Amino acid sequence: MLESRLLELFMARFFGYGDLSARHWFVGMEEGGGNSEAEVASRLQRWRDLGGETTLDMPTFHEAVSDERGSLGRFFDDRPPLQRTWNGLIRILLAAETAEAPSSEDVREVQAQRWGRRRSDTCLLELLPLPSPGLDTWNYHHWSCLPYLKTRASYSAHLRPLRTASLRHLVQTHAPSSIVFYGTSPDYSAAWSEVTGVQWSAVSPETITMRGRQPLQARFAHLEDTFLAVIRHPIARGNTSNYFYQVGLRLHKNGVN
Repeated sequence: MLESRLLELFMARFFGYGDLSARHWFVGMEEGGGNSEAEVASRLQRWRDLGGETTLDMPTFHEAVSDERGSLGRFFDDRPPLQRTWNGLIRILLAAETAEAPSSEDVREVQAQRWGRRRSDTCLLELLPLPSPGLDTWNYHHWSCLPYLKTRASYSAHLRPLRTASLRHLVQTHAPSSIVFYGTSPDYSAAWSEVTGVQWSAVSPETITMRGRQPLQARFAHLEDTFLAVIRHPIARGNTSNYFYQVGLRLHKNGVN
C-alpha cells in the first residue's frame, strides 16, 4: 500500500513541473502514467527526496521514475522520442515565440533542453494530482486505504475544490503572460472557469481553418495581463500540427512571445 501521509502531502502540495515565474503556463486535468503501484510509489518518493515542492525540474524528477518501457528520463535524452501531449503544447510555445511553424526537430530540441525545467520559460501544472492511464481507469482503491480514493468521483469531490483554490492562487500570484488550458469537455471547461473566473461556456469559440480538414476550435480571453486559451486536448482525435501552430500564432499576435 502507498504511504498515506506522504500521499496526502503529495496530493495537497505538488502541482507539476517547471518554473512558476515562467511566461508560459500549460494546465491539464491530470498527468498520464500511474500504471503500477511501484511507479506511483517511486513518484512519491522522488518528490519527497527533491524537497516536496510545488513544482520540480521535470527531467530531474523523471530520471528516477520508470514505466514498463524503462526510465522516463528517456524523454529528455539528446534526441528523445516525442511525447504525445507535449508535442502539441511545444508547437504552441514555439509558434508563440517565433510566429513560425515548428518542425518535429524543433519540438524535440525544446523537449530535450528546456521543457518543464527550473529556470525555464515553461511551467506545466495539473488540476488533479495523481497520475492515471486514463479517465476510465482508477487503481488507487487497490493501492491506498484513504477512504476518498475508493472511486475517481470521491477523489475528485474531495480534492478538486482544494486544488482549484490553490491553482487560482498561483495564477493570481504569478500572473504569467499566457496560460493554455487543454481539454474542452464541459467538465474541463467548468474547471478552467473555477480557476480563472472566466465563464468559458459563454466565450465564443474561434474556428481554426485546417487546410482541407474539418475546422477545429479554441477559445481565447484575457485575465488582466494574462492571455488565456482553452484548446482541444493534444491527443484528441483529429488534431493536426497546424492546429497547434495556429493557436500559438494567436498567442504571438497578442504579444505573448
